[in-house]
Amino acid sequence: MSNELGSHVVTLTTNRRQVSDHQQWERDALVALCDGNVAPAVHVNVERGQVTITGTIDEARLVEDWWEAHRDRTTAILAVCRADVVALNDMVRARRQAAGELGEEIRLDGKAFSVSGRVIFEKNQ
Repeated sequence: MSNELGSHVVTLTTNRRQVSDHQQWERDALVALCDGNVAPAVHVNVERGQVTITGTIDEARLVEDWWEAHRDRTTAILAVCRADVVALNDMVRARRQAAGELGEEIRLDGKAFSVSGRVIFEKNQ
């Protein structure tokens, strides 16, 4: 892709997020990703419990892992397929409702929205 874009490619040269000494492994993984070495970057993230690889959503324990992490920091669960995104959103929503984190609910076009819920908008590709 960068060959096609030529001089229009933007390269990030300064890491402003992983700056502390205990985050060196994250900086190294990001450099590996930027250099196109995906496998070592994924491997170190799996070893450190930052990435979970499973065959199905049900095997992943994603929602419980997310639940443990989300109270301390901003976290995200990413999925490629829309069906997986819908399933994960439903599971997270149910977990948040069970914990009393979500307020009154309204439905728009079949989708549920609640007070204290989060909606993220991104540019379509």
